[in-house]
Amino acid sequence: MSILEDPPSDRRYDYGIPAALLARLKGNIPEFSSLARSAEEENITARCGNFNQIVGFHGKHFVFYTLLVEKATAAGDTVLLQMDLDAETASALRRQIALDIADKRMRWARRVRRGYCGWLMTNREFLSEHDAVFKKHRHYIPRYGCGVAYVPGSDVPLYPSLLNQKGYLQSFSSDFEEFCQRWHLEGMAGPYLPIPHVPHSPLKSLEQFTPKMMKAGVLIYIPHIFALPSENELRSIIDYAQRDNGRREPHLAGWLEVVATNRPNKGRELARYGRIFEVQHFLRLLRERYAKQLVNNKQRLMRAFAELFGHSDIDTIKNDFSLIEAAAILDPLPTNGRV
Repeated sequence: MSILEDPPSDRRYDYGIPAALLARLKGNIPEFSSLARSAEEENITARCGNFNQIVGFHGKHFVFYTLLVEKATAAGDTVLLQMDLDAETASALRRQIALDIADKRMRWARRVRRGYCGWLMTNREFLSEHDAVFKKHRHYIPRYGCGVAYVPGSDVPLYPSLLNQKGYLQSFSSDFEEFCQRWHLEGMAGPYLPIPHVPHSPLKSLEQFTPKMMKAGVLIYIPHIFALPSENELRSIIDYAQRDNGRREPHLAGWLEVVATNRPNKGRELARYGRIFEVQHFLRLLRERYAKQLVNNKQRLMRAFAELFGHSDIDTIKNDFSLIEAAAILDPLPTNGRV
């Protein structure tokens, strides 16, 4: 890859708001019923579709992110190849069995990763460090993105405007990598869109086990000639390996309690944090763009979210709002003394 043309200096991240949420806002909040959105906003919403892969734009490029909404894309041929199955030659039965297994694994991984994202976005320490990194590099990230802009495999900047800023690039790289490693992230898709590490099974080669993964997880090797232990025994082995390999980081203690082996109602709590991740993301966007329309409409806003998630009352969403506001992520909605 050669040096690319410089991106425009006014490039920015623009996230979409689902049409389904906007429809419920219009049905519940009078101030939204006649709201005129810009053609740009309408285009972003339309291009994002169901938001399970595309969630917005960075300049003219899609922001790809698969964890924002609950509905996932089903496993496909790429997953079959990762499981050593040729999509064209595998029998229909073997292919379907492999896809069912892959779907089950993907659902489990997504549920945990979305839950972790929700926990992060209700964690003051994470948000403070996130905002500090993005503020320090506010002239770099909107224009060049949440990655280090080098030509792959070299220390040559990817864009001409960075050729004389190698020192700054190193500073950004150091700050960003330190932030991601501390919070066990592969990276960031954009502001407030963390990408947690994902389990690998099987891991094809040690080359796939990156230094970042080494600090965020544990590698377990089982020879082919070994009989597998019972499910409880295997769980115990993995649990011990995780605890012995760095599960003592104080800033992650709250999350590690959520995913502890003996945690009751773990699935329900993971689902809750996954929903909170989605709620806080779109709530943030609504407050940034439509603060005036939200004044005195907190109950109606909660009703719109409740309808979006299929709840018959607002109690669940009300509790989500309380946690989001208690974490000081967002100030309480303005009410002029009323709700």
